[in-house]
Amino acid sequence: MSKQKFKAGAKVRVSVKDTSWEHYIKDGRIAVVQYTYGERYGGNCFDEYSLKFKGDGCMAWFDESQLTAA
Repeated sequence: MSKQKFKAGAKVRVSVKDTSWEHYIKDGRIAVVQYTYGERYGGNCFDEYSLKFKGDGCMAWFDESQLTAA
């Protein structure tokens, strides 16, 4: 059983301030969780997420600490 905080389909707000993502997306954007690394590739990494952004498609991997419920 995974211990992920956000399930697939959940809307999250993404914090990218002071990260390499800052060059690609605006801080505070809303995205939809697609899956975790563990769900997609196996193993027990359930705190790294692939997200879908409206108009920009999917981007990965975002750490759980960068996400809050939207």
